[in-house]
Amino acid sequence: LIPQAVTAALDDAGIAAGDVDWFIFASPIRGVAAAVAKQLGLSERLAGTLDECGYAGVAHPFLMLADVLDRAEPGQRILMVGFGLGAEA
Repeated sequence: LIPQAVTAALDDAGIAAGDVDWFIFASPIRGVAAAVAKQLGLSERLAGTLDECGYAGVAHPFLMLADVLDRAEPGQRILMVGFGLGAEA
């Protein structure tokens, strides 16, 4: 579901996955972000997970974004994806 939605969003924006410099995807389940990045061809662009601070729920992707913004160069493209943040069954 996530790779298809991301691919459609990139297509709609006219951006190829190869044009993305940083990929942010927060997940409390170890390995999910890496698996999604691999499916999208963005493994080398996956942002760090900030495991050292623990998982911060809905705020976590924004903490990751702050970390990436500290390291990104002007003009680089950052793709931030969220899924199910804050949802409960």
